[in-house]
Amino acid sequence: MPLTAYSTLYGKELDVEQLLSHLNGDKEVRDLTNLAGINDHIRSFIAVDIQCPGCFVTGAELVSGAASKKTGALIRQPYFRFTTPGHGKFCDFSNSETIKTPENLIDFGKANNSITRQVRVLVCSAIELGIISQVKIRDMREWFYKTKAGSSFEVNLDADFPIRLLAWTRAILKGSSIGTLPASVELSKDIAAAKGFDWKLEAHRQLYLLNADLSECIQGLKLWQLHDHAEKVSSIIKVHQKTEVFDPTVLKNEYQLTIELTRYLNHYLKFPHNHHFPELRHSPLVAFSAVLLYVNDWNITNALKDFAKISLHKDPDLTLGNVMGLNPFHEYQAWRLLKELQSLPEEIQNIEDVSQVLDQIETGLKTSFS
Repeated sequence: MPLTAYSTLYGKELDVEQLLSHLNGDKEVRDLTNLAGINDHIRSFIAVDIQCPGCFVTGAELVSGAASKKTGALIRQPYFRFTTPGHGKFCDFSNSETIKTPENLIDFGKANNSITRQVRVLVCSAIELGIISQVKIRDMREWFYKTKAGSSFEVNLDADFPIRLLAWTRAILKGSSIGTLPASVELSKDIAAAKGFDWKLEAHRQLYLLNADLSECIQGLKLWQLHDHAEKVSSIIKVHQKTEVFDPTVLKNEYQLTIELTRYLNHYLKFPHNHHFPELRHSPLVAFSAVLLYVNDWNITNALKDFAKISLHKDPDLTLGNVMGLNPFHEYQAWRLLKELQSLPEEIQNIEDVSQVLDQIETGLKTSFS
């Protein structure tokens, strides 16, 4: 259930209190725990004006907040509920009975650490300069939702497969690592007679040699990235098994551009650096990069020119950043890997536990060459 939603009339994101205050001549709303007395005229207007921040349907209803019985302090904010006609199929709020904001939606108004504070200044400067606006940020979210709705696939993969494949990937890569016998060498009793011959490493080499197709697949699809995402992919499969989900690979080009820009900004702003995947650390920065590219029709050169202007702007109005941005590439790599794993041949999807295979290979090698 969204705490904030987009008002067509006011052209910006508002929570329930802000909306009612605007509709009441900017007067303070006295009791957010009892909204039952709001007249039908206002309720009817809200139903046609307010849009869900995830799928942009109308039909909003207001749900009262809750206060502590002991202190009277507000313990739950009032929020919006969309029941008629209800959320769209791929809406981030469609299956939510809580008021927690989805992880891919970014509150640009937050400033609870040095990173969010810097991103808020960038967003507010960009809005003040007219480079982006709340309307454009809203339009980007709608573009993303329509892209999701237009491209999907059904999850039908064994949830344990990513974990098994990761183990195979590590074993095969070890079989071609430094210290193994050259691939062109055939093992013989004379070679295996060396003092301290490493039978386990040779088993890994044989696994590599016997599975050339899987080795090519690992390299071609960059399946070594499972090292960072296998557990997440497995979790996604368990949650979404036999359901239709968004195919993220249609946004491959936009993803690459966003990551390139994010890496540049990450360095420019001197944010903490993640050697392998800096884009995974700072979602607000990814969201800012994405909207900067979106308003420039995904032209990274023009986006960088706009960033230069933004970086020179001083002392923006920080209230301008009270808007929900979007990281359209939240968990992108995990979803990309899921889609690609499902496209693998059935014989690969049915691979057994690699540790058992290695044990069998090692036993066979010792029988034949010791």
